[in-house]
Amino acid sequence: MPAMRFAHLVGLVAGLALLAAPVQATADGDPASDVLLVSNVFYPYQQTVSNDLIAALNTATARAHAAKFPIRVAIIATPVDLGAVPDLFAKPQDYANFLEREISFNSRPVLLVVMQSGFGLANSGPSSALAGLRIPTERGSDGLATAAIKAVGLLAAASGHPIVLPPIPAGGAASTGSSAFVTFVAPAALVLVVVAIVAFTRPSRPSPKVDEIEQEPPGGSE
Repeated sequence: MPAMRFAHLVGLVAGLALLAAPVQATADGDPASDVLLVSNVFYPYQQTVSNDLIAALNTATARAHAAKFPIRVAIIATPVDLGAVPDLFAKPQDYANFLEREISFNSRPVLLVVMQSGFGLANSGPSSALAGLRIPTERGSDGLATAAIKAVGLLAAASGHPIVLPPIPAGGAASTGSSAFVTFVAPAALVLVVVAIVAFTRPSRPSPKVDEIEQEPPGGSE
C-alpha cells in the first residue's frame, strides 16, 4: 500500500531530523550566548574537554555562585564555537565584550572567555588578577579548561569572594559531547536511511483477483 509506505517514510525522516538536532547547535548565530543563559559554562563543540575537567570546572563555577560571585565561562577552541562571528576568534576581549551584551538582560553577569590567545573579561573586577596565569595551549581544549578553573579561583578571590577550588585533574577521559553523535547516532541514522529507501522503493505485491483464485468444482472433489 503506497500511502502506508509513504507514511512510514515520513516517520523515519522525522526521526532522522530529531537525531540530527545536536548538530544544528553549531549553526547558531552565537552558540555560547544560548548555552550561558541556562548553564555556567560553554564547552567547545569539536575539540571536546575531558569529562574529569568538565566536572572540576562545573564545581568551581558552582562554588563561585554559592560564594556570591556568579560567573559564566566560555571556552572557545576553534572558530566553529563562535557560530556567525568567527572573525572574533583569537580576540578574547573583543568576544567577551560581544558575548556580555548577548547574555545581559536584567543583570550584568561576570564573564570569563578563554581562548588559546588569552583571556577576555567582563564585569569581573580587576583584570590584573589573571596576570601571569599561563594557558597550557599544548593540551588543546583540556589546557583551556585547566586555565579556566584557575582563573575562576583567582577572579573570585580578587573580588572578595574566595572559594576552594576542586583538585584539577590531568585530563584524558574524553567527553561524550559531539563525538558521540559521530560514533553512535550517525550509524543509526544511516541504517534508518537505508530502511526508508528500501521500504519506499520496493514494489508492493498485488492482491490476487477473485477470478484468479482456484475454485473447487461444484459438487466437491471426487
